[in-house]
Amino acid sequence: MLHDPVENAPAASCGSCRFWWQETIRRTAPGWGQCRRMPPSLPSDREDKLKLVGIWPETEADDWCGEWRAGQAVEGHSP
Repeated sequence: MLHDPVENAPAASCGSCRFWWQETIRRTAPGWGQCRRMPPSLPSDREDKLKLVGIWPETEADDWCGEWRAGQAVEGHSP
C-alpha cells in the first residue's frame, strides 16, 4: 500500500531547530549545518585505528525530520 508523502510545516525545518548547528567556516555554500539531536556516530574506518572522530549528520537549513524542536539554531565554527 502506498502512502501520501509526509507534509511538514514550513517553519519546522532544520534552520529553526534548537538542535541544529550552522556551519560558518568549513562550508562554502550557505545554509548547511549539523544536526546535534543525538550524540555523534563514530565512522567504521578500519584503515586508521588511531583516528576517532565523531560525525553528526549534515543537513541543509530547509531539511526537516520528525525530531524538530522550536528554538534558535546555533551558529558556530569547527574547533
